[in-house]
Amino acid sequence: LQRVHDDAAGTMATNLTRHDDPEADRLVPRRPDAATTLWATTSGFLTSIDQDDLLAAATKADAVVAVERQPGSFVVQGTPLGYAWPRHGDQLDPDGLDRLREKAAAAVDLGPERTAAQDVGYGLRQVTDIVNKALSPGINDPTTAIHGLGQASALLAELTGYHLGPLVLHDEHDHPRVVLHRPGFAELLELAVAQPRSYGKSDPQVLSRLYELFAELAWHARPEHHQPVLDQLRRLDDTVGEQDLDTAETDRLDGLGEKVRQILQRDPRTTS
Repeated sequence: LQRVHDDAAGTMATNLTRHDDPEADRLVPRRPDAATTLWATTSGFLTSIDQDDLLAAATKADAVVAVERQPGSFVVQGTPLGYAWPRHGDQLDPDGLDRLREKAAAAVDLGPERTAAQDVGYGLRQVTDIVNKALSPGINDPTTAIHGLGQASALLAELTGYHLGPLVLHDEHDHPRVVLHRPGFAELLELAVAQPRSYGKSDPQVLSRLYELFAELAWHARPEHHQPVLDQLRRLDDTVGEQDLDTAETDRLDGLGEKVRQILQRDPRTTS
Protein backbone atom coordinates (compact mmCIF):
# COMPACT_ATOMS: atom_id res chain seq x y z
CA LEU A 1 0.00 0.00 0.00
CA GLN A 2 2.78 2.44 0.81
CA ARG A 3 4.49 1.77 -2.53
CA VAL A 4 1.23 2.40 -4.38
CA HIS A 5 0.79 5.64 -2.45
CA ASP A 6 4.32 6.81 -3.22
CA ASP A 7 3.96 6.00 -6.93
CA ALA A 8 0.64 7.83 -7.07
CA ALA A 9 2.08 10.87 -5.32
CA GLY A 10 4.87 10.94 -7.89
CA THR A 11 2.37 10.82 -10.75
CA MET A 12 0.47 13.74 -9.23
CA ALA A 13 3.60 15.85 -8.85
CA THR A 14 4.65 15.15 -12.44
CA ASN A 15 1.31 15.73 -14.15
CA LEU A 16 -0.65 18.21 -12.03
CA THR A 17 -0.26 21.92 -11.32
CA ARG A 18 -0.25 23.30 -7.79
CA HIS A 19 -3.05 25.68 -6.83
CA ASP A 20 -0.53 28.45 -6.18
CA ASP A 21 0.71 28.28 -9.79
CA PRO A 22 -0.66 31.28 -11.77
CA GLU A 23 -1.21 28.97 -14.76
CA ALA A 24 -3.64 26.78 -12.82
CA ASP A 25 -6.92 28.63 -13.39
CA ARG A 26 -6.97 29.16 -17.15
CA LEU A 27 -10.36 29.39 -18.84
CA VAL A 28 -11.35 26.32 -20.85
CA PRO A 29 -12.33 27.10 -24.47
CA ARG A 30 -15.91 26.16 -25.31
CA ARG A 31 -16.26 23.52 -28.02
CA PRO A 32 -18.47 24.78 -30.87
CA ASP A 33 -21.28 22.63 -32.22
CA ALA A 34 -19.56 22.48 -35.62
CA ALA A 35 -16.28 21.08 -34.24
CA THR A 36 -14.73 18.24 -36.23
CA THR A 37 -14.61 14.84 -34.53
CA LEU A 38 -11.22 13.17 -34.18
CA TRP A 39 -11.84 9.42 -34.32
CA ALA A 40 -9.76 6.78 -32.56
CA THR A 41 -7.82 4.76 -35.13
CA THR A 42 -7.00 1.86 -32.79
CA SER A 43 -8.30 0.38 -29.54
CA GLY A 44 -6.55 0.25 -26.17
CA PHE A 45 -5.91 2.03 -22.90
CA LEU A 46 -4.94 5.66 -23.30
CA THR A 47 -1.53 5.56 -21.64
CA SER A 48 -0.03 8.95 -22.49
CA ILE A 49 -0.38 12.09 -24.58
CA ASP A 50 2.61 13.90 -26.09
CA GLN A 51 1.56 17.39 -25.09
CA ASP A 52 4.36 19.16 -26.97
CA ASP A 53 3.61 17.40 -30.26
CA LEU A 54 -0.13 17.98 -29.93
CA LEU A 55 0.40 21.65 -29.09
CA ALA A 56 2.71 22.07 -32.09
CA ALA A 57 0.22 20.38 -34.42
CA ALA A 58 -2.71 22.49 -33.21
CA THR A 59 -0.66 25.69 -33.47
CA LYS A 60 0.48 24.89 -37.02
CA ALA A 61 -3.12 24.26 -38.09
CA ASP A 62 -4.28 27.41 -36.24
CA ALA A 63 -6.74 25.16 -34.46
CA VAL A 64 -7.91 24.20 -31.00
CA VAL A 65 -7.82 20.49 -30.14
CA ALA A 66 -9.73 18.94 -27.25
CA VAL A 67 -8.84 15.38 -26.23
CA GLU A 68 -11.90 14.26 -24.30
CA ARG A 69 -10.67 10.83 -23.28
CA GLN A 70 -8.33 10.84 -20.32
CA PRO A 71 -5.28 8.70 -19.54
CA GLY A 72 -6.44 5.43 -18.04
CA SER A 73 -9.63 5.19 -20.07
CA PHE A 74 -10.16 2.40 -22.61
CA VAL A 75 -10.66 3.75 -26.12
CA VAL A 76 -12.43 1.76 -28.82
CA GLN A 77 -11.47 2.19 -32.46
CA GLY A 78 -14.00 4.25 -34.39
CA THR A 79 -15.27 6.19 -31.37
CA PRO A 80 -14.60 9.90 -30.68
CA LEU A 81 -11.19 10.58 -29.18
CA GLY A 82 -11.59 14.33 -29.26
CA TYR A 83 -12.53 17.33 -31.35
CA ALA A 84 -10.85 20.08 -33.35
CA TRP A 85 -12.02 23.49 -34.50
CA PRO A 86 -10.41 26.62 -35.99
CA ARG A 87 -9.33 29.39 -33.67
CA HIS A 88 -10.92 31.78 -36.18
CA GLY A 89 -13.63 31.08 -38.73
CA ASP A 90 -16.05 28.22 -39.20
CA GLN A 91 -14.01 25.43 -40.79
CA LEU A 92 -10.48 24.11 -40.87
CA ASP A 93 -8.61 23.86 -44.15
CA PRO A 94 -9.19 20.29 -45.48
CA ASP A 95 -5.48 19.59 -46.05
CA GLY A 96 -4.57 21.09 -42.70
CA LEU A 97 -7.29 19.04 -41.02
CA ASP A 98 -5.93 15.82 -42.51
CA ARG A 99 -2.45 16.63 -41.21
CA LEU A 100 -3.88 17.57 -37.82
CA ARG A 101 -5.76 14.27 -37.60
CA GLU A 102 -2.56 12.38 -38.38
CA LYS A 103 -0.48 14.33 -35.86
CA ALA A 104 -3.15 14.07 -33.16
CA ALA A 105 -3.42 10.30 -33.59
CA ALA A 106 0.37 9.99 -33.33
CA ALA A 107 0.47 12.12 -30.17
CA VAL A 108 -1.99 9.89 -28.30
CA ASP A 109 -0.50 6.57 -27.21
CA LEU A 110 -2.82 3.59 -26.76
CA GLY A 111 -1.62 0.35 -25.19
CA PRO A 112 -2.86 -3.03 -23.95
CA GLU A 113 -2.57 -2.14 -20.25
CA ARG A 114 -3.34 0.80 -18.02
CA THR A 115 -0.21 2.56 -16.71
CA ALA A 116 0.54 5.24 -14.14
CA ALA A 117 2.58 7.52 -16.43
CA GLN A 118 -0.07 10.26 -16.84
CA ASP A 119 -3.05 8.62 -15.12
CA VAL A 120 -3.59 10.62 -11.91
CA GLY A 121 -6.35 8.27 -10.76
CA TYR A 122 -4.38 5.06 -11.29
CA GLY A 123 -2.88 4.82 -7.80
CA LEU A 124 -6.21 5.65 -6.18
CA ARG A 125 -7.83 2.93 -8.28
CA GLN A 126 -5.19 0.43 -7.09
CA VAL A 127 -5.75 1.34 -3.44
CA THR A 128 -9.52 1.07 -3.87
CA ASP A 129 -9.15 -2.33 -5.51
CA ILE A 130 -7.18 -3.53 -2.47
CA VAL A 131 -9.90 -2.22 -0.15
CA ASN A 132 -12.66 -3.84 -2.22
CA LYS A 133 -10.86 -7.18 -2.31
CA ALA A 134 -10.31 -7.08 1.46
CA LEU A 135 -14.04 -6.49 1.96
CA SER A 136 -15.11 -9.33 -0.33
CA PRO A 137 -16.92 -12.25 1.39
CA GLY A 138 -14.19 -14.70 0.47
CA ILE A 139 -11.49 -12.68 2.24
CA ASN A 140 -13.32 -10.57 4.86
CA ASP A 141 -10.26 -8.64 6.07
CA PRO A 142 -11.58 -5.31 7.42
CA THR A 143 -8.20 -4.44 8.94
CA THR A 144 -6.55 -4.31 5.51
CA ALA A 145 -9.55 -2.41 4.17
CA ILE A 146 -9.21 0.20 6.91
CA HIS A 147 -5.48 0.56 6.24
CA GLY A 148 -6.27 1.02 2.55
CA LEU A 149 -8.82 3.73 3.31
CA GLY A 150 -6.10 5.50 5.27
CA GLN A 151 -3.87 5.54 2.19
CA ALA A 152 -6.80 6.70 0.05
CA SER A 153 -7.41 9.53 2.52
CA ALA A 154 -3.77 10.60 2.30
CA LEU A 155 -3.89 10.64 -1.51
CA LEU A 156 -7.13 12.62 -1.58
CA ALA A 157 -5.69 15.13 0.89
CA GLU A 158 -2.68 15.60 -1.39
CA LEU A 159 -4.98 16.05 -4.40
CA THR A 160 -6.64 19.06 -2.74
CA GLY A 161 -3.39 20.93 -3.28
CA TYR A 162 -3.52 20.50 -7.05
CA HIS A 163 -5.58 21.99 -9.84
CA LEU A 164 -7.83 19.21 -11.13
CA GLY A 165 -10.10 19.00 -14.14
CA PRO A 166 -9.25 20.08 -17.72
CA LEU A 167 -5.72 21.22 -18.59
CA VAL A 168 -5.38 23.99 -21.20
CA LEU A 169 -2.15 24.33 -23.19
CA HIS A 170 -1.28 27.67 -24.81
CA ASP A 171 0.97 28.65 -27.69
CA GLU A 172 3.77 31.21 -27.48
CA HIS A 173 1.24 34.02 -28.02
CA ASP A 174 -0.86 32.76 -25.10
CA HIS A 175 -3.66 31.50 -27.32
CA PRO A 176 -5.40 28.34 -26.05
CA ARG A 177 -4.60 25.44 -28.36
CA VAL A 178 -5.11 22.14 -26.54
CA VAL A 179 -7.62 21.02 -23.92
CA LEU A 180 -6.84 17.76 -22.12
CA HIS A 181 -9.58 16.08 -20.11
CA ARG A 182 -8.58 15.06 -16.58
CA PRO A 183 -10.70 13.91 -13.64
CA GLY A 184 -12.04 16.45 -11.20
CA PHE A 185 -12.02 16.16 -7.43
CA ALA A 186 -15.60 14.88 -7.22
CA GLU A 187 -14.82 12.08 -9.68
CA LEU A 188 -11.72 11.00 -7.77
CA LEU A 189 -13.53 11.10 -4.44
CA GLU A 190 -16.29 8.92 -5.90
CA LEU A 191 -13.65 6.48 -7.11
CA ALA A 192 -12.16 6.21 -3.62
CA VAL A 193 -15.29 5.77 -1.51
CA ALA A 194 -18.28 4.53 -3.54
CA GLN A 195 -17.44 0.83 -3.67
CA PRO A 196 -15.96 0.61 -0.14
CA ARG A 197 -19.15 2.24 1.15
CA SER A 198 -21.23 -0.40 -0.63
CA TYR A 199 -19.05 -3.41 0.19
CA GLY A 200 -18.40 -2.37 3.81
CA LYS A 201 -21.86 -1.08 4.67
CA SER A 202 -22.53 -3.74 7.31
CA ASP A 203 -19.22 -3.22 9.16
CA PRO A 204 -19.25 -0.34 11.69
CA GLN A 205 -15.43 -0.19 11.61
CA VAL A 206 -15.40 0.45 7.87
CA LEU A 207 -18.22 2.97 8.15
CA SER A 208 -16.30 4.75 10.92
CA ARG A 209 -13.17 4.90 8.78
CA LEU A 210 -15.11 6.43 5.92
CA TYR A 211 -16.40 9.15 8.23
CA GLU A 212 -12.84 9.71 9.46
CA LEU A 213 -11.67 9.95 5.84
CA PHE A 214 -14.16 12.75 5.23
CA ALA A 215 -13.03 14.51 8.42
CA GLU A 216 -9.37 14.28 7.39
CA LEU A 217 -10.27 15.55 3.96
CA ALA A 218 -12.32 18.40 5.43
CA TRP A 219 -9.21 19.80 7.13
CA HIS A 220 -7.51 20.08 3.73
CA ALA A 221 -10.52 21.03 1.62
CA ARG A 222 -10.64 24.25 -0.34
CA PRO A 223 -14.07 25.86 -0.85
CA GLU A 224 -14.57 24.09 -4.19
CA HIS A 225 -14.11 20.72 -2.45
CA HIS A 226 -16.81 21.25 0.19
CA GLN A 227 -19.82 20.26 -1.90
CA PRO A 228 -18.32 16.97 -3.18
CA VAL A 229 -17.42 16.02 0.42
CA LEU A 230 -20.91 16.93 1.65
CA ASP A 231 -22.51 14.95 -1.18
CA GLN A 232 -20.52 11.84 -0.26
CA LEU A 233 -21.20 12.42 3.44
CA ARG A 234 -24.95 12.48 2.76
CA ARG A 235 -24.70 9.22 0.84
CA LEU A 236 -22.79 7.64 3.71
CA ASP A 237 -25.44 8.87 6.16
CA ASP A 238 -28.11 7.26 3.98
CA THR A 239 -26.18 3.99 3.91
CA VAL A 240 -25.84 3.97 7.70
CA GLY A 241 -29.56 4.66 8.06
CA GLU A 242 -30.35 1.56 5.99
CA GLN A 243 -28.33 -0.78 8.24
CA ASP A 244 -29.61 -2.79 11.19
CA LEU A 245 -27.27 -1.22 13.76
CA ASP A 246 -28.00 -0.71 17.44
CA THR A 247 -28.85 2.75 18.72
CA ALA A 248 -25.46 3.36 20.34
CA GLU A 249 -23.59 2.52 17.14
CA THR A 250 -25.89 4.67 15.04
CA ASP A 251 -25.50 7.61 17.42
CA ARG A 252 -21.72 7.25 17.34
CA LEU A 253 -21.65 7.27 13.54
CA ASP A 254 -24.03 10.24 13.45
CA GLY A 255 -21.61 12.07 15.71
CA LEU A 256 -18.73 11.38 13.33
CA GLY A 257 -20.78 12.82 10.48
CA GLU A 258 -21.58 15.95 12.46
CA LYS A 259 -17.87 16.40 13.17
CA VAL A 260 -17.17 16.49 9.42
CA ARG A 261 -19.77 19.22 8.94
CA GLN A 262 -18.30 21.25 11.80
CA ILE A 263 -14.82 21.07 10.29
CA LEU A 264 -16.11 22.22 6.91
CA GLN A 265 -17.91 25.15 8.55
CA ARG A 266 -14.87 26.36 10.50
CA ASP A 267 -13.28 29.74 9.88
CA PRO A 268 -10.07 28.93 7.94
CA ARG A 269 -8.36 31.93 9.51
CA THR A 270 -8.33 30.10 12.84
CA THR A 271 -6.35 27.14 11.45
CA SER A 272 -3.53 28.90 9.63
